[in-house]
Amino acid sequence: MNQFSLSKRFLPRILQYCVQERGSAVVEFVVLALPLFVPLVLFVNGFATKSFSEISYQNIARQSLRAFVTSPDFETGVRRIEYIISTSEIIPTPRYIISCPIDKCFTPGSIVTIELLGAIKSDAVSDGSSNLDSNKVLAKLSERFDQWRDS
Repeated sequence: MNQFSLSKRFLPRILQYCVQERGSAVVEFVVLALPLFVPLVLFVNGFATKSFSEISYQNIARQSLRAFVTSPDFETGVRRIEYIISTSEIIPTPRYIISCPIDKCFTPGSIVTIELLGAIKSDAVSDGSSNLDSNKVLAKLSERFDQWRDS
């Protein structure tokens, strides 16, 4: 048998199989829908990850500020904040800044603010390397000392 007779026998079968529309829905799904759904899934995943990290930072800032406000003095408050931040599972460990009125930090009615600063990995820059933003404010909360606190 020569090649011409083989192709003459099998070519119509292959063409007939290709002309049938069985499986066309699967092909259309793969060709059209998957390229649309993959970026959507990646976007939703990135958004969820960022939202979860923001909620974590806000929670740590809230706990730290509350521990500072309820402490008897400044040094104890700082140690409590450092303990809360060190035991959190946030990587890299954020830095914090506490601001309150000078000489009135532990007086009733004064407002104390905490800022958590950290390094968040940003998107890749044009040369392909990743960039770390080291001074980004991750969470900022304020709280007032109890009005009836013993000074």
